[in-house]
Amino acid sequence: MNFPENTPVRPLQLNEHDRPVKAVQFNHAGDFFVTVSDDRKTVLWRSSNGEMMGHYTHPKADTKTVNCLDITPDDRILVTGAWGGVCVWNIYTGDLLAFLPYPDSGGDSIKISSCGTKFVVYNNRFLSFSASIRVYSIPPAALDLSTRDPIKMDFSKPDLVITDLKAADSDAQESIRAVVADTSCVSWTPLDEYVMIGTAKGQVLFVDPATGAVDTEQTIDAHSGNDECSVLKIVWSRDFTYFCTAGYKSNEAKLWDAATHDLKQTYSIRLPCRCIAIHPKIDQLAIAGGQDAKEVTTTAATDDQFHLSFYDKIMAEKLGTLTGHFGPVHCMDFSPDGSMLVSCSEDGTVRLYQFVEPERYLHWHSM
Repeated sequence: MNFPENTPVRPLQLNEHDRPVKAVQFNHAGDFFVTVSDDRKTVLWRSSNGEMMGHYTHPKADTKTVNCLDITPDDRILVTGAWGGVCVWNIYTGDLLAFLPYPDSGGDSIKISSCGTKFVVYNNRFLSFSASIRVYSIPPAALDLSTRDPIKMDFSKPDLVITDLKAADSDAQESIRAVVADTSCVSWTPLDEYVMIGTAKGQVLFVDPATGAVDTEQTIDAHSGNDECSVLKIVWSRDFTYFCTAGYKSNEAKLWDAATHDLKQTYSIRLPCRCIAIHPKIDQLAIAGGQDAKEVTTTAATDDQFHLSFYDKIMAEKLGTLTGHFGPVHCMDFSPDGSMLVSCSEDGTVRLYQFVEPERYLHWHSM
């Protein structure tokens, strides 16, 4: 494909998926990224040219969707959450190190701790199954690339299990049980001190990963206003000095100070906010979303319904947009050097945007 010489961004459309793509993440070196989709595929892509490098095949044949993923800081382990269970992979060889079968659907949100030694899994209520939050420690054997036998990867005993019906830990506060069913996403604070929970009521809660106790003094009313202001994403800056929250029904993203939890900036996007990507080098954010397909015919659509919008982090001014998707944008991620942005959509496409002259772009926007 040929592009004009003055094209600032080179868009590549990657079409391996044929159902909505739910999550994407670059590895910490930036040489590849991983996507997961409702088509049951977990795909590894080369970031330099968008080449598909391989698939990770879920061990459960009746798996319907793969919803979420995360990669350890050392780029060795990939964790994916799917219908029926959670998979722990050797990211380079594709070997399945462990499979955690879930009797209650599977992982809807997964996050590995900043130290790379634990991960938290949230799965939503489905039919007669309860919602739950589980915290696991990654055994040292799983971090050894020379060990490939999944039998040695023992995740049979989670550090913490909390459901919306009962808490496995008797010391857990009763308050956490009420919010498990309202959970929409999970994350970690730096140094693994707390599990962060984004709720369907617009709050961010801080939970002790050992006891399940909620630190009520740190609760943030991030996107309050009604019962549908879900916090769909919690995204940390790479230096962990601030984090952003995506408010679905509030049509906005917000930036928070990591130390004080003070609100620093609000970004209004005029449409349901689903995802945020924080540029690693300059003061910019990419924000995207869009209405569910069932809502498009009943509400007024804006011209930038499925666009990726760039904002100045400090001034909250909209700087521009990128187009190409034909459905709600579920997830985005910048490469570690800031030279690429990847986005994934309900339309089943993965779009890799490569800045043609990243050094010039970063220099100009850093002035």
